[in-house]
Amino acid sequence: AMVRRLERANLLPAIDFIFSRAGCDGAVEQCMAAGISLTDERERHRIRDFAEQACVAIDAEDLEAVGFDNWLQALERGVAAHHAGLVPVFKEVVEKLFQDGLVRCVFATETLALGINMPARSVVLERLVKWNGESHVALTPGEYTQLTGRAGRRGIDVEGHAVVAWNDDLDPRSLAGLASTRTYPLKSSFGPSYNMAVNLVASTGREQAAAVLEASFAQFQADESVVDLAAEIERNESALAGYREAMECQMGDFSEYAALRERLRTLERDEARRKRGERRESARASLRELSRGDVIVVAHGRRSGPAAVVEASDPDKDEPRVVVIGLDRKERQLWPTDLRAPVTSQARVKVPQDFSGRSANHRKLIAEQLREVARNLPRASQSNHQESDTDIEINALRGELRRHQCHACADREAHARWAERYHRLLRRNQKIQRRVDGRTGTITKQFDRICNMLLELANHWTVIG
Repeated sequence: AMVRRLERANLLPAIDFIFSRAGCDGAVEQCMAAGISLTDERERHRIRDFAEQACVAIDAEDLEAVGFDNWLQALERGVAAHHAGLVPVFKEVVEKLFQDGLVRCVFATETLALGINMPARSVVLERLVKWNGESHVALTPGEYTQLTGRAGRRGIDVEGHAVVAWNDDLDPRSLAGLASTRTYPLKSSFGPSYNMAVNLVASTGREQAAAVLEASFAQFQADESVVDLAAEIERNESALAGYREAMECQMGDFSEYAALRERLRTLERDEARRKRGERRESARASLRELSRGDVIVVAHGRRSGPAAVVEASDPDKDEPRVVVIGLDRKERQLWPTDLRAPVTSQARVKVPQDFSGRSANHRKLIAEQLREVARNLPRASQSNHQESDTDIEINALRGELRRHQCHACADREAHARWAERYHRLLRRNQKIQRRVDGRTGTITKQFDRICNMLLELANHWTVIG
Protein backbone atom coordinates (compact mmCIF):
# COMPACT_ATOMS: atom_id res chain seq x y z
CA ALA A 1 0.00 0.00 0.00
CA MET A 2 2.85 2.35 0.83
CA VAL A 3 4.59 1.77 -2.50
CA ARG A 4 1.41 2.20 -4.53
CA ARG A 5 0.59 5.44 -2.71
CA LEU A 6 4.10 6.81 -3.30
CA GLU A 7 3.81 5.89 -6.97
CA ARG A 8 0.46 7.67 -7.33
CA ALA A 9 1.89 10.76 -5.63
CA ASN A 10 4.95 10.76 -7.92
CA LEU A 11 7.24 10.35 -4.91
CA LEU A 12 9.41 7.57 -6.32
CA PRO A 13 12.26 6.64 -6.25
CA ALA A 14 12.11 6.07 -2.50
CA ILE A 15 14.13 4.43 0.26
CA ASP A 16 12.02 2.74 2.94
CA PHE A 17 14.05 2.35 6.13
CA ILE A 18 13.07 -0.74 8.10
CA PHE A 19 15.39 -1.47 11.00
CA SER A 20 15.33 -5.22 10.41
CA ARG A 21 16.86 -7.47 7.75
CA ALA A 22 13.88 -9.81 7.88
CA GLY A 23 11.56 -6.81 7.62
CA CYS A 24 13.33 -5.59 4.47
CA ASP A 25 13.11 -9.02 2.82
CA GLY A 26 9.50 -9.39 3.91
CA ALA A 27 8.58 -6.04 2.36
CA VAL A 28 10.02 -7.14 -0.98
CA GLU A 29 8.03 -10.39 -0.80
CA GLN A 30 4.84 -8.43 -0.09
CA CYS A 31 5.44 -6.24 -3.15
CA MET A 32 6.02 -9.33 -5.31
CA ALA A 33 2.88 -11.01 -3.99
CA ALA A 34 0.88 -7.85 -4.70
CA GLY A 35 2.09 -7.79 -8.31
CA ILE A 36 3.79 -4.42 -8.04
CA SER A 37 5.86 -3.47 -11.10
CA LEU A 38 7.53 -0.06 -11.32
CA THR A 39 9.47 -0.60 -14.57
CA ASP A 40 8.71 -0.90 -18.27
CA GLU A 41 9.96 -3.59 -20.66
CA ARG A 42 13.08 -1.71 -21.75
CA GLU A 43 14.09 -1.03 -18.15
CA ARG A 44 13.55 -4.67 -17.18
CA HIS A 45 15.94 -5.78 -19.90
CA ARG A 46 18.58 -3.29 -18.77
CA ILE A 47 18.22 -4.51 -15.18
CA ARG A 48 18.50 -8.18 -16.13
CA ASP A 49 21.52 -7.59 -18.38
CA PHE A 50 23.38 -5.62 -15.71
CA ALA A 51 22.57 -8.05 -12.89
CA GLU A 52 23.51 -11.15 -14.88
CA GLN A 53 26.76 -9.56 -16.03
CA ALA A 54 27.64 -8.57 -12.45
CA CYS A 55 27.05 -12.15 -11.23
CA VAL A 56 28.59 -13.98 -14.19
CA ALA A 57 31.59 -15.14 -12.14
CA ILE A 58 29.39 -16.86 -9.53
CA ASP A 59 28.59 -20.57 -10.00
CA ALA A 60 25.03 -21.46 -10.91
CA GLU A 61 24.66 -23.64 -7.78
CA ASP A 62 25.81 -20.77 -5.56
CA LEU A 63 23.37 -18.39 -7.26
CA GLU A 64 20.55 -20.82 -6.66
CA ALA A 65 21.58 -21.16 -3.00
CA VAL A 66 21.35 -17.40 -2.40
CA GLY A 67 18.03 -17.05 -4.21
CA PHE A 68 19.29 -15.33 -7.38
CA ASP A 69 16.14 -15.92 -9.42
CA ASN A 70 13.76 -14.44 -6.82
CA TRP A 71 16.13 -11.53 -6.23
CA LEU A 72 16.35 -10.84 -9.97
CA GLN A 73 12.57 -11.02 -10.44
CA ALA A 74 12.11 -8.36 -7.75
CA LEU A 75 14.86 -6.21 -9.29
CA GLU A 76 13.16 -6.35 -12.69
CA ARG A 77 10.02 -4.96 -11.06
CA GLY A 78 12.03 -2.08 -9.60
CA VAL A 79 11.99 -3.33 -5.99
CA ALA A 80 14.91 -4.49 -3.85
CA ALA A 81 16.22 -4.94 -0.31
CA HIS A 82 19.55 -3.63 0.96
CA HIS A 83 21.08 -4.81 4.21
CA ALA A 84 24.23 -6.39 5.62
CA GLY A 85 22.85 -9.91 5.14
CA LEU A 86 22.95 -9.72 1.34
CA VAL A 87 25.75 -11.04 -0.85
CA PRO A 88 28.10 -8.06 -1.49
CA VAL A 89 27.65 -8.18 -5.26
CA PHE A 90 23.86 -8.08 -4.79
CA LYS A 91 24.20 -4.90 -2.74
CA GLU A 92 26.47 -3.33 -5.34
CA VAL A 93 23.97 -4.12 -8.11
CA VAL A 94 21.11 -2.60 -6.11
CA GLU A 95 23.13 0.56 -5.41
CA LYS A 96 24.11 1.02 -9.08
CA LEU A 97 20.60 0.35 -10.44
CA PHE A 98 19.06 2.71 -7.87
CA GLN A 99 21.54 5.45 -8.81
CA ASP A 100 20.64 4.90 -12.48
CA GLY A 101 16.90 5.24 -11.70
CA LEU A 102 16.05 1.65 -12.64
CA VAL A 103 15.23 0.42 -9.13
CA ARG A 104 12.49 2.65 -7.73
CA CYS A 105 11.97 1.40 -4.20
CA VAL A 106 14.62 0.02 -1.83
CA PHE A 107 13.82 -1.42 1.60
CA ALA A 108 16.92 -0.85 3.67
CA THR A 109 18.34 -0.98 7.15
CA GLU A 110 20.04 1.99 8.78
CA THR A 111 23.44 1.09 7.30
CA LEU A 112 22.33 2.51 3.93
CA ALA A 113 22.20 6.01 5.43
CA LEU A 114 25.99 6.08 5.87
CA GLY A 115 28.73 6.14 3.27
CA ILE A 116 26.70 5.27 0.15
CA ASN A 117 25.58 7.81 -2.46
CA MET A 118 21.94 6.84 -3.02
CA PRO A 119 19.74 9.95 -2.94
CA ALA A 120 16.00 9.50 -3.48
CA ARG A 121 12.97 11.68 -4.04
CA SER A 122 11.41 10.33 -0.84
CA VAL A 123 12.51 8.60 2.34
CA VAL A 124 10.09 6.47 4.36
CA LEU A 125 10.57 5.62 8.04
CA GLU A 126 8.56 2.63 9.22
CA ARG A 127 9.08 3.52 12.89
CA LEU A 128 10.82 6.18 14.96
CA VAL A 129 12.45 3.60 17.25
CA LYS A 130 15.21 1.12 16.54
CA TRP A 131 17.05 -1.74 18.25
CA ASN A 132 20.52 -0.66 19.42
CA GLY A 133 21.66 -4.13 20.41
CA GLU A 134 20.30 -3.97 23.94
CA SER A 135 16.88 -2.32 23.76
CA HIS A 136 14.51 -0.37 21.54
CA VAL A 137 15.39 3.33 21.65
CA ALA A 138 13.94 6.41 19.97
CA LEU A 139 15.73 8.01 17.02
CA THR A 140 17.82 11.06 17.86
CA PRO A 141 17.45 14.30 15.88
CA GLY A 142 20.84 13.61 14.31
CA GLU A 143 19.79 10.10 13.22
CA TYR A 144 16.50 11.42 11.85
CA THR A 145 18.39 14.08 9.87
CA GLN A 146 20.88 11.49 8.60
CA LEU A 147 18.12 9.16 7.39
CA THR A 148 15.86 11.79 5.84
CA GLY A 149 18.86 13.56 4.31
CA ARG A 150 18.63 11.04 1.47
CA ALA A 151 15.44 12.74 0.29
CA GLY A 152 15.91 15.10 -2.64
CA ARG A 153 18.22 14.44 -5.58
CA ARG A 154 20.59 17.28 -6.36
CA GLY A 155 19.87 18.84 -9.74
CA ILE A 156 16.69 16.76 -10.18
CA ASP A 157 14.29 17.48 -7.30
CA VAL A 158 13.48 20.94 -5.97
CA GLU A 159 12.63 19.35 -2.63
CA GLY A 160 12.82 16.02 -0.82
CA HIS A 161 10.00 14.26 1.03
CA ALA A 162 10.27 12.47 4.37
CA VAL A 163 7.35 10.11 5.09
CA VAL A 164 6.74 8.52 8.49
CA ALA A 165 4.35 5.55 8.53
CA TRP A 166 1.56 5.82 11.06
CA ASN A 167 1.43 3.36 13.96
CA ASP A 168 -0.17 3.34 17.40
CA ASP A 169 3.11 4.27 19.11
CA LEU A 170 3.69 7.38 17.01
CA ASP A 171 3.74 10.65 18.94
CA PRO A 172 3.22 13.59 16.54
CA ARG A 173 4.89 16.00 18.98
CA SER A 174 8.02 13.85 19.10
CA LEU A 175 8.06 13.70 15.31
CA ALA A 176 7.74 17.50 15.11
CA GLY A 177 10.67 17.81 17.49
CA LEU A 178 12.81 15.52 15.37
CA ALA A 179 11.96 17.35 12.16
CA SER A 180 12.52 20.84 13.57
CA THR A 181 15.84 20.20 15.33
CA ARG A 182 18.73 21.16 13.10
CA THR A 183 22.40 22.00 13.56
CA TYR A 184 23.75 25.29 12.20
CA PRO A 185 25.68 24.77 8.96
CA LEU A 186 29.27 25.90 8.53
CA LYS A 187 29.38 28.42 5.68
CA SER A 188 32.47 30.07 4.26
CA SER A 189 32.40 33.89 3.97
CA PHE A 190 35.47 33.94 1.73
CA GLY A 191 35.08 35.53 -1.70
CA PRO A 192 37.39 37.04 -4.35
CA SER A 193 37.88 40.82 -4.19
CA TYR A 194 39.97 43.30 -6.14
CA ASN A 195 42.50 43.82 -3.34
CA MET A 196 42.78 40.09 -2.73
CA ALA A 197 43.31 39.41 -6.45
CA VAL A 198 46.09 42.02 -6.73
CA ASN A 199 47.92 40.76 -3.64
CA LEU A 200 47.55 37.07 -4.47
CA VAL A 201 48.70 37.43 -8.10
CA ALA A 202 51.64 39.58 -7.01
CA SER A 203 52.83 36.98 -4.52
CA THR A 204 52.13 33.67 -6.30
CA GLY A 205 51.24 34.43 -9.92
CA ARG A 206 47.82 34.12 -11.55
CA GLU A 207 47.99 30.42 -12.37
CA GLN A 208 49.07 29.42 -8.87
CA ALA A 209 46.54 31.80 -7.32
CA ALA A 210 43.73 30.14 -9.30
CA ALA A 211 44.92 26.72 -8.11
CA VAL A 212 44.88 27.90 -4.48
CA LEU A 213 41.33 29.25 -4.82
CA GLU A 214 40.17 26.05 -6.50
CA ALA A 215 41.27 24.10 -3.42
CA SER A 216 39.63 26.53 -0.97
CA PHE A 217 36.72 25.66 1.31
CA ALA A 218 34.60 28.35 -0.35
CA GLN A 219 35.20 26.71 -3.73
CA PHE A 220 34.33 23.36 -2.15
CA GLN A 221 30.99 24.71 -0.93
CA ALA A 222 30.28 26.47 -4.23
CA ASP A 223 30.71 23.20 -6.02
CA GLU A 224 31.90 20.44 -3.72
CA SER A 225 32.75 18.09 -6.57
CA VAL A 226 35.25 20.44 -8.25
CA VAL A 227 37.93 19.97 -5.60
CA ASP A 228 37.91 16.20 -5.91
CA LEU A 229 37.61 16.35 -9.69
CA ALA A 230 40.57 18.71 -10.05
CA ALA A 231 42.67 16.48 -7.82
CA GLU A 232 41.67 13.42 -9.86
CA ILE A 233 42.60 15.14 -13.14
CA GLU A 234 46.03 15.95 -11.75
CA ARG A 235 46.57 12.35 -10.65
CA ASN A 236 45.37 11.07 -14.00
CA GLU A 237 47.72 13.34 -15.96
CA SER A 238 50.66 11.86 -14.09
CA ALA A 239 49.45 8.33 -14.82
CA LEU A 240 48.89 9.15 -18.51
CA ALA A 241 52.50 10.23 -18.91
CA GLY A 242 53.63 6.87 -17.58
CA TYR A 243 51.20 4.99 -19.83
CA ARG A 244 52.46 6.84 -22.93
CA GLU A 245 56.02 5.82 -22.17
CA ALA A 246 55.08 2.20 -21.44
CA MET A 247 53.17 1.72 -24.72
CA GLU A 248 55.93 2.98 -27.06
CA CYS A 249 56.89 0.41 -29.71
CA GLN A 250 60.06 0.23 -31.82
CA MET A 251 58.17 -1.39 -34.69
CA GLY A 252 55.96 1.61 -35.46
CA ASP A 253 53.28 4.02 -34.23
CA PHE A 254 51.50 2.02 -31.55
CA SER A 255 49.00 4.82 -30.90
CA GLU A 256 47.71 4.31 -34.45
CA TYR A 257 47.61 0.54 -33.93
CA ALA A 258 45.79 0.97 -30.61
CA ALA A 259 43.20 3.23 -32.27
CA LEU A 260 42.48 0.46 -34.81
CA ARG A 261 42.05 -2.05 -32.01
CA GLU A 262 39.73 0.30 -30.15
CA ARG A 263 37.62 0.86 -33.26
CA LEU A 264 37.42 -2.89 -33.83
CA ARG A 265 36.45 -3.53 -30.21
CA THR A 266 33.70 -0.90 -30.39
CA LEU A 267 32.26 -2.32 -33.61
CA GLU A 268 32.33 -5.88 -32.29
CA ARG A 269 30.61 -4.85 -29.06
CA ASP A 270 27.91 -2.84 -30.85
CA GLU A 271 27.31 -5.60 -33.40
CA ALA A 272 27.07 -8.22 -30.67
CA ARG A 273 24.55 -6.04 -28.84
CA ARG A 274 22.50 -5.62 -32.02
CA LYS A 275 22.48 -9.34 -32.76
CA ARG A 276 21.61 -10.09 -29.15
CA GLY A 277 18.62 -7.76 -29.47
CA GLU A 278 17.51 -9.49 -32.66
CA ARG A 279 17.79 -12.90 -31.00
CA ARG A 280 15.68 -11.76 -28.07
CA GLU A 281 13.01 -10.36 -30.36
CA SER A 282 12.83 -13.66 -32.22
CA ALA A 283 12.82 -15.49 -28.87
CA ARG A 284 9.88 -13.37 -27.69
CA ALA A 285 7.95 -14.13 -30.84
CA SER A 286 8.64 -17.87 -30.53
CA LEU A 287 7.45 -17.97 -26.89
CA ARG A 288 4.20 -16.24 -27.85
CA GLU A 289 3.56 -18.98 -30.44
CA LEU A 290 3.84 -21.86 -27.96
CA SER A 291 0.74 -23.51 -26.57
CA ARG A 292 0.06 -25.90 -23.72
CA GLY A 293 1.52 -29.35 -24.38
CA ASP A 294 4.20 -28.24 -26.86
CA VAL A 295 7.64 -29.83 -26.45
CA ILE A 296 10.65 -27.60 -27.11
CA VAL A 297 14.43 -27.95 -26.91
CA VAL A 298 16.42 -25.14 -25.26
CA ALA A 299 19.94 -25.05 -26.67
CA HIS A 300 21.90 -23.07 -24.07
CA GLY A 301 22.04 -21.91 -20.48
CA ARG A 302 20.79 -23.26 -17.18
CA ARG A 303 17.43 -24.06 -18.80
CA SER A 304 18.95 -26.18 -21.61
CA GLY A 305 17.41 -29.47 -22.68
CA PRO A 306 13.94 -30.67 -23.66
CA ALA A 307 10.95 -29.20 -21.85
CA ALA A 308 7.18 -29.45 -22.02
CA VAL A 309 4.99 -26.34 -21.88
CA VAL A 310 2.36 -26.60 -19.14
CA GLU A 311 1.32 -22.93 -19.14
CA ALA A 312 1.34 -20.79 -22.28
CA SER A 313 2.18 -17.09 -22.41
CA ASP A 314 -0.49 -14.57 -21.45
CA PRO A 315 -1.24 -12.51 -24.61
CA ASP A 316 -2.14 -9.50 -22.46
CA LYS A 317 1.33 -9.32 -20.93
CA ASP A 318 4.07 -7.19 -22.52
CA GLU A 319 6.77 -9.77 -21.84
CA PRO A 320 5.98 -13.37 -22.89
CA ARG A 321 6.62 -16.11 -20.35
CA VAL A 322 5.85 -19.83 -20.40
CA VAL A 323 5.98 -22.39 -17.62
CA VAL A 324 7.69 -25.67 -18.49
CA ILE A 325 8.50 -29.06 -16.96
CA GLY A 326 11.92 -30.58 -17.65
CA LEU A 327 13.25 -34.11 -17.47
CA ASP A 328 14.15 -33.47 -13.83
CA ARG A 329 10.42 -33.01 -13.06
CA LYS A 330 10.98 -29.42 -11.95
CA GLU A 331 8.64 -26.61 -12.92
CA ARG A 332 10.38 -23.51 -14.29
CA GLN A 333 9.51 -20.20 -15.87
CA LEU A 334 11.03 -19.54 -19.28
CA TRP A 335 11.60 -15.92 -20.35
CA PRO A 336 13.07 -14.50 -23.59
CA THR A 337 16.30 -13.72 -21.72
CA ASP A 338 16.72 -17.45 -21.04
CA LEU A 339 16.96 -18.14 -24.79
CA ARG A 340 19.79 -17.45 -27.22
CA ALA A 341 17.71 -18.59 -30.19
CA PRO A 342 13.98 -18.98 -30.90
CA VAL A 343 12.29 -22.26 -29.98
CA THR A 344 9.62 -24.16 -31.87
CA SER A 345 7.34 -27.03 -31.00
CA GLN A 346 9.05 -30.36 -31.80
CA ALA A 347 6.41 -32.70 -30.40
CA ARG A 348 3.35 -32.78 -28.13
CA VAL A 349 2.54 -34.21 -24.69
CA LYS A 350 -0.81 -34.46 -22.99
CA VAL A 351 -1.25 -32.06 -20.08
CA PRO A 352 -4.08 -32.88 -17.66
CA GLN A 353 -6.90 -30.35 -17.61
CA ASP A 354 -6.48 -29.89 -13.86
CA PHE A 355 -2.66 -29.80 -14.00
CA SER A 356 -0.95 -28.24 -10.98
CA GLY A 357 2.75 -27.56 -10.71
CA ARG A 358 2.52 -28.30 -7.00
CA SER A 359 1.48 -31.87 -7.67
CA ALA A 360 4.43 -34.28 -7.77
CA ASN A 361 2.28 -36.84 -9.65
CA HIS A 362 1.38 -34.31 -12.34
CA ARG A 363 5.01 -33.29 -12.81
CA LYS A 364 6.06 -36.95 -12.95
CA LEU A 365 3.42 -37.67 -15.61
CA ILE A 366 4.66 -34.83 -17.82
CA ALA A 367 8.34 -35.80 -17.31
CA GLU A 368 7.65 -39.44 -18.30
CA GLN A 369 5.89 -38.36 -21.51
CA LEU A 370 8.72 -35.92 -22.20
CA ARG A 371 11.33 -38.66 -21.75
CA GLU A 372 9.53 -40.81 -24.32
CA VAL A 373 9.33 -38.14 -27.02
CA ALA A 374 12.82 -36.74 -26.23
CA ARG A 375 14.45 -39.81 -27.76
CA ASN A 376 13.36 -38.72 -31.22
CA LEU A 377 13.83 -34.99 -30.84
CA PRO A 378 16.42 -33.28 -33.06
CA ARG A 379 19.15 -31.23 -31.49
CA ALA A 380 18.46 -27.53 -31.14
CA SER A 381 19.64 -25.83 -34.30
CA GLN A 382 21.93 -22.83 -34.25
CA SER A 383 20.49 -19.76 -35.90
CA ASN A 384 22.38 -18.48 -38.95
CA HIS A 385 22.94 -14.74 -39.27
CA GLN A 386 23.53 -13.13 -42.63
CA GLU A 387 26.74 -11.10 -42.80
CA SER A 388 25.97 -7.41 -42.27
CA ASP A 389 27.80 -4.29 -43.42
CA THR A 390 29.27 -4.04 -39.94
CA ASP A 391 30.58 -7.62 -40.20
CA ILE A 392 32.32 -6.65 -43.44
CA GLU A 393 33.85 -3.58 -41.79
CA ILE A 394 34.98 -5.70 -38.85
CA ASN A 395 36.70 -8.18 -41.16
CA ALA A 396 38.41 -5.31 -43.01
CA LEU A 397 39.67 -3.85 -39.73
CA ARG A 398 41.02 -7.22 -38.67
CA GLY A 399 42.98 -7.40 -41.91
CA GLU A 400 44.31 -3.88 -41.44
CA LEU A 401 45.43 -4.80 -37.94
CA ARG A 402 47.33 -7.84 -39.18
CA ARG A 403 49.12 -5.72 -41.80
CA HIS A 404 50.20 -3.01 -39.33
CA GLN A 405 53.91 -2.92 -38.40
CA CYS A 406 53.18 -3.16 -34.68
CA HIS A 407 51.21 -6.38 -35.16
CA ALA A 408 54.48 -8.33 -35.48
CA CYS A 409 55.94 -6.90 -32.26
CA ALA A 410 56.80 -9.59 -29.72
CA ASP A 411 55.59 -7.29 -26.91
CA ARG A 412 52.43 -6.27 -28.76
CA GLU A 413 49.96 -7.44 -26.13
CA ALA A 414 51.94 -5.81 -23.33
CA HIS A 415 51.93 -2.52 -25.26
CA ALA A 416 48.23 -3.02 -26.00
CA ARG A 417 47.37 -3.35 -22.32
CA TRP A 418 49.11 -0.07 -21.59
CA ALA A 419 47.38 1.54 -24.58
CA GLU A 420 43.97 0.39 -23.36
CA ARG A 421 44.66 1.87 -19.95
CA TYR A 422 45.90 5.07 -21.56
CA HIS A 423 42.82 5.60 -23.76
CA ARG A 424 40.41 4.58 -21.02
CA LEU A 425 41.99 7.02 -18.59
CA LEU A 426 42.23 9.73 -21.27
CA ARG A 427 38.49 9.46 -21.98
CA ARG A 428 37.75 9.67 -18.28
CA ASN A 429 39.98 12.72 -17.86
CA GLN A 430 38.32 14.47 -20.81
CA LYS A 431 34.90 13.73 -19.34
CA ILE A 432 35.94 15.05 -15.93
CA GLN A 433 37.47 18.17 -17.50
CA ARG A 434 34.20 18.92 -19.33
CA ARG A 435 32.35 18.67 -16.04
CA VAL A 436 34.78 21.08 -14.40
CA ASP A 437 34.69 23.50 -17.36
CA GLY A 438 30.91 23.48 -17.41
CA ARG A 439 30.50 24.80 -13.87
CA THR A 440 29.16 28.33 -13.52
CA GLY A 441 29.47 30.84 -10.70
CA THR A 442 32.50 29.22 -9.08
CA ILE A 443 35.12 31.04 -7.01
CA THR A 444 37.84 30.56 -9.63
CA LYS A 445 35.67 31.99 -12.41
CA GLN A 446 34.84 35.00 -10.27
CA PHE A 447 38.57 35.42 -9.68
CA ASP A 448 39.25 35.24 -13.44
CA ARG A 449 36.63 37.89 -14.16
CA ILE A 450 38.17 40.19 -11.54
CA CYS A 451 41.65 39.67 -12.97
CA ASN A 452 40.44 40.38 -16.51
CA MET A 453 38.77 43.56 -15.33
CA LEU A 454 41.96 44.70 -13.59
CA LEU A 455 43.98 44.01 -16.74
CA GLU A 456 41.55 46.03 -18.85
CA LEU A 457 41.77 48.95 -16.39
CA ALA A 458 45.55 48.71 -16.34
CA ASN A 459 45.72 48.79 -20.12
CA HIS A 460 43.23 51.69 -20.22
CA TRP A 461 45.26 53.83 -17.82
CA THR A 462 48.48 52.92 -19.64
CA VAL A 463 47.04 54.23 -22.94
CA ILE A 464 45.80 57.42 -21.27
CA GLY A 465 49.14 58.00 -19.54
